[in-house]
Formats: sequence, structure tokens, C-alpha cells
Amino acid sequence: FETANFASHPSLDKKASIVATVELKADDSDLNAEPLRALYGRHSEATLRLRGVAGVQYKLSKTHMFDEFKFRLPAALTSRHHLLFKFYALSVRKTGDASRTALAYAYLPLVT
Repeated sequence: FETANFASHPSLDKKASIVATVELKADDSDLNAEPLRALYGRHSEATLRLRGVAGVQYKLSKTHMFDEFKFRLPAALTSRHHLLFKFYALSVRKTGDASRTALAYAYLPLVT
């Protein structure tokens, strides 16, 4: 993650912010399938969530995500389980409308 360079991305304007989402996926057989409900919420929420969202600092020498995530992993992990990261540029207009542009995707296998 430290080597990600979003500053020169062609669809990113100078005022845009970057956010990242993270999800726990069981596999990629259906790309539209919901992620596993396995993410602990903030402040000890009782309900597990589908995904987490974090701001990303990208204008410094190293890219940095502002939040940490805690997952309840399945007891039987397989080689198909992975974390899916999606990075988006957020641009807010003077009217208050916001647009979201996909920048990148990355996955992290949990078992190799």
C-alpha cells in the first residue's frame, strides 16, 4: 500500500479526496455477490457490517489510510477468502453534489 501512487492518476483532480472501502469476500465466483457480514463496527456496535470505509492521504511521499478495520474471520478459511479493497476519488461541487470515480481495486488473499 505504501507504493500506491494516486497523485498522478489521470481521473483525479487536485481537489479530490480518496476513500477506500474494504470487504471480506468468500470467493469471486459472482462479482456482484454481497461480501461476508464480518466487519466489526465502530465503538463496539452489536451488528457486524458488510464493508468499511476509510479516508486515504495520498499527497505525501507515502500513501496512508486513516482507519483500521477488525474482522471476524470464518473458522474455516479457504484459499478463496480474501479482502477486497476499492479506491474511489470523491469530488464535491459547489452545489453540494458529489461524484465518485473508481480509481483502483486490490485484493489480499488470507490463505496461500
